Amino acid sequence: GAVTEAVSAVCWKMGTTALIFLTAGSSLGGTSGNMPRRCAHPAPCFGTAPWHELVAEGVPVRDVEPLHLTMRPDSAAQSDPLWLADQPAGMQHSGGMGSISRPGWAAMNSTASKYVELKGSEDASHAVKFAAAHKLVVSIKSTGHDWFGRSARQGSLLLWTHRMTSIMWHDNFTPRGCANNASGSAAVSLGAGVQFWQFYEEALKRQRMVVGGTCSTVGHVGFTLGGGYGTHSRMYGSGATNLLEAEVVLADGRVVAVNACSKEHADLFRALRGGGAGFALVTRMTYRTYPFPAKGTLGIIHGRLGGGVGGNADTVTAGLRRFLLWYGGAVTSGVSKHFGGKLFVYQNYVELQLSYVKLSPIACQSLVVGLGVQCTPTDQDWKENSAITSSFGSDGWLNSWAPDSASSYYTETMSRYFRLDHIQGDHLTAFVNSLSRLARTLPLDYKSFLVVNTIYALGHASDIAVEEAAQTTVHPQVYEAVGMVKLFRREHPFVPAPNEPLNWTYLSNLQLFHRELNNLLPAMGSYNNEGDYTAVNWPELYWGSNYAELMQTQRKYDPMGLFSCFQCVGADPSSGAPYEGPDLRDSSSSSSSSSSIDSTGHSILWMAIALPLALLMVIGVVYALHDFLPSPLVGSFKALLLDSMVAGVFNHKQLRTDDVLFSGDYTSEDEEVGSSSNGSCSSDSNAP
Repeated sequence: GAVTEAVSAVCWKMGTTALIFLTAGSSLGGTSGNMPRRCAHPAPCFGTAPWHELVAEGVPVRDVEPLHLTMRPDSAAQSDPLWLADQPAGMQHSGGMGSISRPGWAAMNSTASKYVELKGSEDASHAVKFAAAHKLVVSIKSTGHDWFGRSARQGSLLLWTHRMTSIMWHDNFTPRGCANNASGSAAVSLGAGVQFWQFYEEALKRQRMVVGGTCSTVGHVGFTLGGGYGTHSRMYGSGATNLLEAEVVLADGRVVAVNACSKEHADLFRALRGGGAGFALVTRMTYRTYPFPAKGTLGIIHGRLGGGVGGNADTVTAGLRRFLLWYGGAVTSGVSKHFGGKLFVYQNYVELQLSYVKLSPIACQSLVVGLGVQCTPTDQDWKENSAITSSFGSDGWLNSWAPDSASSYYTETMSRYFRLDHIQGDHLTAFVNSLSRLARTLPLDYKSFLVVNTIYALGHASDIAVEEAAQTTVHPQVYEAVGMVKLFRREHPFVPAPNEPLNWTYLSNLQLFHRELNNLLPAMGSYNNEGDYTAVNWPELYWGSNYAELMQTQRKYDPMGLFSCFQCVGADPSSGAPYEGPDLRDSSSSSSSSSSIDSTGHSILWMAIALPLALLMVIGVVYALHDFLPSPLVGSFKALLLDSMVAGVFNHKQLRTDDVLFSGDYTSEDEEVGSSSNGSCSSDSNAP
């Protein structure tokens, strides 16, 4: 009863305190090589920067007015992504939960202090030069869809690209520097602030097929930097594979056009094709386009494959098996390139939401006959018939499920690629049973989703889709995998406090997903635009063997970390904290190396003292009260403690190794989401 609950609460808090004490010690031991070296409000250096000089260059500087979030579900911030995108301080998500070793983030303590509204590359160059000269913390944002809040940093100078909305179509585009006789491509050039609703409106007018996400308010830049997968990516490729050229502002303020033919910057162009944010400020991107599918060869497929009212684990398992058997067969027979979408796995039913392309309704129907669903032709599948507009005066449209994602607070997110062999033979049974079991841990509230997604992976896709695969820097597994398992769970409406406490139920469930999926899909990677905020091995998860190349490129083009961001290439390999350049207080590499070594020794000593004390403290409390607590609670606490300690030790080892490597040896900013009924918009952050 009440006594048990009170004792449990004490046990939890004491255990948490010990773990935080231990983790803080580990972190303190590793900070001397990565102390804040950039200036942000309220530091005096930020307020005394000569802002008038930037204004004199024709770049107005304005104060950011923070948004005041409320719990009212009908308020602009809680219901209108279009309105949020139009606000300098607007973030599409109110925050995200962290872990025992990593604080979460909240929009209310991630607000920039000043902003410049960029209109083109010239004022972007002035702003970047100013920020670099005065060592300012910067953030770069178009519409603010990033799940991890990377497009907003507390007290920073915000470089806001949202108004850069030019769209230019090309009948025959040849990237600069390429041979004059090189065959050109039909293409389109988009300013950095273009959202997909704008892009699709123009593409439909010209009857061109383009690759983009299903969330209309996401911007194309962050989408492409992360890889960028849309409903028809298995036929036409990704944002990264279709990128032909980009105009960027380098960390020194130079404006350059980069493409595969660039003599100086071909490595940077590769990094922009899936390497994430943090390399440069993108002002424009040019993409390949395709003829629009013939009338009657584009459509949607929606339907339940099992379960519903009265449904149970058996019906979910049967529906999952039914779909995966069909999909594996479609991949094997070479027809999966015609289909893209997702299967939502709920605790008592599964729901299929696919699109098809380059198939007549009859041909489509013959291919899905085993699923018992209907192929329905449509003129286009970007904009729902039930799409809505802003209730607060902003331009654009969004699909009917999108308002529920406005200012949502993320509590559990992770994703893992899977290959064809993972859904064949004996592996299929394990796959189905594991996902069915995991689905039962999520409430049926349509704010918690376990999804089997077929569009984030291009293994066995069309020749067009993978033609440029070797020229991108996404995780190599993208071109081996045939799909992705994705978890995302959110609270809405919800306004997190600046130091929102952990929700142990969510954290425990996320750790369960980690264990299950790591066992089911060992060594498989994750999509960085929809990744895991708590991941300790995020470089390997997001980029695999491409990370070393990307690190070289990041240090070459942004050695001082002007554009660095959380879990971006070059960030702290353990905590994910943004890289801020070599220690500006001491320019000698020997001193930097010495600092790193001293830091390592200090951290080892701290761990030697803190680890035994923390373990004894927590274990002592648990076992002292063992007889008074329900056995499930004791078991859960032990499991959580063990997972956290293991993660903490892994974090520590990785941090120390990479500090030695990187602190002294270096000299040299929504992706596709959601469904027609529910979903979540993710990263369009240009850089941080």
